[in-house]
Amino acid sequence: MLRDGQMALVLFDDQQMPPKTATTAPGDDSPTVIKADVQGDAGKHLVRLRVDGIETIPIIKTNDQLEFDPTQSVEVTP
Repeated sequence: MLRDGQMALVLFDDQQMPPKTATTAPGDDSPTVIKADVQGDAGKHLVRLRVDGIETIPIIKTNDQLEFDPTQSVEVTP
């Protein structure tokens, strides 16, 4: 949940941009939906969120191996 006064940036591969919109439904546990306009070639792209200088971690550990977390990517189609 993004709180009032927090600074958020969407990181799309090596691009960073402020959100176009950030909407939180009423309630203490409601998630914030963040939308941004990005430009990229067709294919999979790594997406992260930076809030007040802290980024989401785009890796997971599986069987003692580190790999990119597929839930933190988007696929751009032509």
